[in-house]
Amino acid sequence: MKDEQVLPMKGGVGNGSYAENSSMEVPRGLISLETGEGHNKRNIYITKTSPDVVAKAYLTQFQQDFTTFLRFRSQEIVSGGCMVLTMMGSIISNDPKHKMEILGRALDDMVSQGIIEAKCLANFNIPVYCPTAKEVREVIEEEGSFELRKLEAFQVDWDAGFIEEKEKINNNNNINDWDDIDKYNRGKYISDYIRAIFEPMLEKQFGKTVMDDLFERFTHRIIESMANENWHYINLVMSLTKNQLSA
Repeated sequence: MKDEQVLPMKGGVGNGSYAENSSMEVPRGLISLETGEGHNKRNIYITKTSPDVVAKAYLTQFQQDFTTFLRFRSQEIVSGGCMVLTMMGSIISNDPKHKMEILGRALDDMVSQGIIEAKCLANFNIPVYCPTAKEVREVIEEEGSFELRKLEAFQVDWDAGFIEEKEKINNNNNINDWDDIDKYNRGKYISDYIRAIFEPMLEKQFGKTVMDDLFERFTHRIIESMANENWHYINLVMSLTKNQLSA
C-alpha cells in the first residue's frame, strides 16, 4: 500500500489528516460529562480564567504522551545510545502568557460579533502544552528508560526571526528607521508562523471563510500585546542516554 494511502496528510481532509488527528489529541477531561459543555468556556488554551481542571487535563495529557514517546524511542536506541530533544516549554507551570491565549481573544471577538458560533468556540481547545523543566524531568525519571544528562531552558523573543531578517535588510539597504513598519510587520510575522501550524485544525472547526479575518485580528492583537509587554517563549533542550538495563 502506498504511503499516501496510509497517511493521507492533505490539508484538513481524511481520517489521517493533520487537522483530524490533531483534534483527537486534545486533552481528555476538558468537556463536562454531565452537561457536554467545555470547562474552558470561550478560551482555547490555559488562561488566567481557566479552572484548575483545564490545567490538570493538559498536564496529564502531556505526561501520557511524553511517556509513550520515551517508551517507543527506547526500543529504537541501543543501550548507552544518546538522544537530544528540544521542545517548547515554560518557566512557570500553567503559565498563561502564550500566543494561544491571544488567538483565543481574537476568536472571542468574532463570537461577540456573530461571525462564528459560540458553541464552536466553547468546545475547542488547542492540543498543545508547554511543560516546565521540572515536569519534563519528572516524566523522564518516572518512565525510566533514559538518564537525563543535561537540560537547559533558553528564552527567545517571539519575533527573533523577524529581527534577524530585519538586520540583514538593514545592512543591505541602509534602512535606519523601522518604527513605521515594525509594528505591523512584527505582528504579521508571528501571526503567519502560527497560522502555518494551526490553520488546518482551526479551519476544520470554524470554517475556511473566516481564516483571513481571524489572522488579521490576531496580528493586531499581537501588536497591542507586544506594545505593553516583552513577550518571549521558552525552548527546552535536553540530552538523554538510554539506560543500560532498559529493555
